[in-house]
Amino acid sequence: MKLILIPVVVWSSLVWVQAGYALGDKVIEQSPCSFINTGTVASTAQIKLDCAGLSAEAVRNLEKLIQEFAQSLTANLDEQTRSLKQKNDHIELLQAELVRVKAAQAQALADNAKDIKNTPDEPLLVAEREALEVFDFKRAAELRDEYYLKRRAVYREELVKQQAQMAEEAFIAGQRWENAPNVVNALKRYQEAVEFKPDYVEAWLKVSRMAERAGNYSLALKAAQSMQQYLDPEKDKWTLAVALSDEAGILMAFGETSTALAKYKQAQSFMLELATASPTNFDIQRELSVSYEKVGNIQQAKGEQEAALRSYQQSLAIREKLAAHDPQQVEWQRDLSVSYDNVGAIQQAKGEYEAALRSYQQSLAIAEKLAAHDPQQVEWQRDLSVSYDKVGAIQQAKGEYEAALRSYQQSLAIREKLAAHDPQQVEWQRDLSISYDKVGAIQQAKGEYEAALRSYQQSLAIREKLAAHDPQQVQWQRDLSVSYDNVGAIQQAKGEQEAALRSYQQSLAIREKLAAHDPQQVEWQRDLSVSYDNVGAIQQAKGEQEAALRSYQQSLAIAEKLAAHDPQQVEWQRDLSVSYNNVGAIQQAKGEYEAALRSYQQSLAIREKLAAHDPQQVEWQRDLSVSYNNVGDIQQAKGEQEAALRSYQQSLAIREKLAAHDPQQVEWQRDLSVSYDKVGAIQQAKGEQEAALRSYQQSLAIREKLAAHDPQQVQWQRDLSVSYDKVGAIQQAKGEQEAALRSYQQSLAIREKLAAHDPNVVEWQTDLVASYYRLAQLQPDKARQYMQQSLTILQRLKEQNKLSSYWLEWVEITEQRLAELEQKQ
Repeated sequence: MKLILIPVVVWSSLVWVQAGYALGDKVIEQSPCSFINTGTVASTAQIKLDCAGLSAEAVRNLEKLIQEFAQSLTANLDEQTRSLKQKNDHIELLQAELVRVKAAQAQALADNAKDIKNTPDEPLLVAEREALEVFDFKRAAELRDEYYLKRRAVYREELVKQQAQMAEEAFIAGQRWENAPNVVNALKRYQEAVEFKPDYVEAWLKVSRMAERAGNYSLALKAAQSMQQYLDPEKDKWTLAVALSDEAGILMAFGETSTALAKYKQAQSFMLELATASPTNFDIQRELSVSYEKVGNIQQAKGEQEAALRSYQQSLAIREKLAAHDPQQVEWQRDLSVSYDNVGAIQQAKGEYEAALRSYQQSLAIAEKLAAHDPQQVEWQRDLSVSYDKVGAIQQAKGEYEAALRSYQQSLAIREKLAAHDPQQVEWQRDLSISYDKVGAIQQAKGEYEAALRSYQQSLAIREKLAAHDPQQVQWQRDLSVSYDNVGAIQQAKGEQEAALRSYQQSLAIREKLAAHDPQQVEWQRDLSVSYDNVGAIQQAKGEQEAALRSYQQSLAIAEKLAAHDPQQVEWQRDLSVSYNNVGAIQQAKGEYEAALRSYQQSLAIREKLAAHDPQQVEWQRDLSVSYNNVGDIQQAKGEQEAALRSYQQSLAIREKLAAHDPQQVEWQRDLSVSYDKVGAIQQAKGEQEAALRSYQQSLAIREKLAAHDPQQVQWQRDLSVSYDKVGAIQQAKGEQEAALRSYQQSLAIREKLAAHDPNVVEWQTDLVASYYRLAQLQPDKARQYMQQSLTILQRLKEQNKLSSYWLEWVEITEQRLAELEQKQ
């Protein structure tokens, strides 16, 4: 580096620093300083000052500061600047720097004086003042920085306390909103709590659970995962297990069943470790039983019934010990009842209805004792209502509709009292709506459509209020969509296609919003596919085949995504098989038999896998029998009688096993009668009249028993009328006119009762038309009367816009037939 010189002749310059300031009692007056250098001053030269009134230490520090400035100045001046600058210019710069230094000292001393006034005993400030007085800026900076760090530590400590206090206040506010209840406001406050205190684990837990209730599953998952980073796997096993369980529950909502299962098992491992270390710690033992239960829930969802049963039984074993250890501990008694319910659910899924009923009754016995022990304990009253529901479900599955209705009404009675006790308790209002649904389902099964409609509308009224009360509560929105479906189903059964379509579309609108709100929530995606199916069914009934096909394909697209998302989720695989069937039905109706066959075979392939996966799962066995029938229907339509017969017999073989497995299961008995009908139809087509008659009579025998078992069950009455028709057709073909007439008249008698029971049910009215046509063939003298009765029914239904495209054609056919008969007279 070049040596930069500042040329200076012999000179003496006096600098007056105009600054006065007070430090305690000492006043420093204006002090003159002069440069006393002679000759050339270089960057390495020593600057000397003469400052009257300043201490030697102060002068040395000033000289050092000016020296550093001079070095900086000479280093930064380029050649042109140096050549242009005059010697006095450099002196002026140095003098200006000296003024700046003195001004900086004055400001610093003023600031120091203020701080000392606030904290007169602070030694660091006193030491800083002394350093400033002698221009020791470096020492002053060190002392000031030390003072800052000291104050920062205090401030941070106070800030942490304040933030912790604010976090607690936000948390309490969140609890108040949660009790209100207002999920959205509660969630906001809990979020603020973790903003103030990021390691506030309890608040993270609340954020997760409130977000889940609000339908914000992404936030719920983030919160459940966030809280885990503040937990020590060695010290916080309990809390970590809770966090992992919550995370797993949310993952289930996203359809991540395999990941959820892994999380639950991880939580279970922590609980098992704690339980092993503390075998007498009953709280830990109880939580371990909960872990087994949650693992069982996942296994059940994946169709692993045996694994789920083992998990539930492990949970049950713990709870039986706890309940026996202290029978007075009511919470453990309640847990035990839940375990009996879980075991019963697996037995129910396996078609072991008697075993399931025993399990549910064990749970019911506990619930009845608890409810009697303290009738004021509303949660136990609620549990009792749930037990009645579960027992009712088994009775319903067994076709014991009156018994099921009594059970559901017992549940309803409890829930009406609870809802009246506290109308603001929204969960009880929701329970009440569920009870109305269950009662309505029994009334619907018995053909009491007006009563069923009233029950469903009572449920709907509650759900509309709940949904309006808090539009952000997604569970209530979903419940509302279910109510619209239920009302639509009754309207559909009554032939009110337009009204049913409106109801289904109201449900669809809600589900589209929910599915768009969180596309990762697979249950809402599944609900959406069901809505598309319902709308498609109405379009299909109205003869709008293309529209129906589009709706079914929209449902199919969702089902395919879900099934691909998690191939282990057996319920989604089953849904996919249903979608293939629906699409196949439209293709079949359009005469596209090859396309329909492919769709039915895709459904069949899935169902064969499911049935092989767990042969004990009776619902999958039943589904398989339905698929064989669908394939058989296409083969029959194509004239492939032998192939169709084989398919129908495969279905029949399954149904015979199911019916023998539990003769009390009336739905399986009905399925068996349908299979006999299909086999009989092939035999009839092949001209095997005797064989066909035997098959139809086997079907008839079953239906007579079912109809006698519960005369109020209108579906069974209708089935019986169909059997009489089929038997009559064979008798007519054999020339046994009197026998055929008796059979047709038996069918007619049933249909007249049904048609009078509810004139709004289109199917019963068109069945009556079919009976009139058959009787007209055997009673020519009454043919005109029968045709007139038929035409009256069809024209009325046509005016009401209730006829499908198929029956619309029969209006013209009947008019022509009636005209021909009138011409003959």
